[in-house]
Amino acid sequence: MKTNPSSAKNPSIVRHTRNTFVQELMAWMMLLRSEWKWALVIVVGMFFLLVFTKPLPPRDVHLAVGQEGSKFELIGKKFIPYLADQGISLHLIHTKGSAANIATLADPKSSVDAALAVGGVASKGQYPQLQSLGSIEYIPLWVFYRGKEIQGSGAYQFFSTKRVAIGNIGSASATVLEKLLALTGITLEKQPNFLQIPDKEAIEKLLAGEIDAICIMDSINAPNVQTLLKAKDLNILNFPLAPAYVKKLPFFSAVVLPMGGLDLKAARPSQDIKLLASSGVLLVDKEMHPAIHSLQHQNFFLHILITLFLKVQPPKDFMIRGRRFLRIEYLYGSLITWTESGF
Repeated sequence: MKTNPSSAKNPSIVRHTRNTFVQELMAWMMLLRSEWKWALVIVVGMFFLLVFTKPLPPRDVHLAVGQEGSKFELIGKKFIPYLADQGISLHLIHTKGSAANIATLADPKSSVDAALAVGGVASKGQYPQLQSLGSIEYIPLWVFYRGKEIQGSGAYQFFSTKRVAIGNIGSASATVLEKLLALTGITLEKQPNFLQIPDKEAIEKLLAGEIDAICIMDSINAPNVQTLLKAKDLNILNFPLAPAYVKKLPFFSAVVLPMGGLDLKAARPSQDIKLLASSGVLLVDKEMHPAIHSLQHQNFFLHILITLFLKVQPPKDFMIRGRRFLRIEYLYGSLITWTESGF
């Protein structure tokens, strides 16, 4: 008698899958019972691997930017949307200035991961745990003052009896000015008329006539500096010995604010003004996650392209990464900037 093939029952796919899963589970359970020590070692090892190697980038980054109204604060604000697109929240940390930025970054108890600072405020080798991702732009040392325009090299005598705001302890202006005065044998401690006042407060006092001068170290595009440049009753100190200071303090560069550079129609300033400038740098802890390094490098390189003063003259109208740039003649030489809003 022949069997009808259609009458034979095929094994259920669901039943077969369930039986296979149960068998695999029983096999793993038996393996864990016999080799549980090795399994525990693997789990603990993976835990420590995740904790100490930190393979995943942090979701929060803290950047020290110094005082409010500074160019570093503006740069930090431009980083925020860029890093947000990468899923990272950037928090700006305000301090008394560049020296404080570096000290805060170097403090192992601090939450700061990176800092913007002015070159020259710290000695070489002072912070071996930090590294620079590159320079941003020139940061001039500005001295705005009231009164008759100073001619020649009589600035020290002129300001010896004036009320001069030099910034907080920890600011770039106070730190760099101390090094400048030391070259002539003058110490800040013996100058009671040199007032340690935050930049914003000092600007208000200068514009109100409560003090006679302010020393500030910041970019020409910084809001604080722009406020002072718009005050037409203030003079800008000329440094006729700028090249000599550069010889003594190599972190400086001698730059020029050209005649008419602020107002061509009014020929303001009325003559070329020599200034001393250092460079702004982005510093990070060497232990910072490499993924954050990479993100900041990409944005930082583009920022350098649009803000640094170029030695090679580019075309007056050119494209970078699909965005249009325009070269203009400006302070210290050629500067390229956006023709559209953006970074």
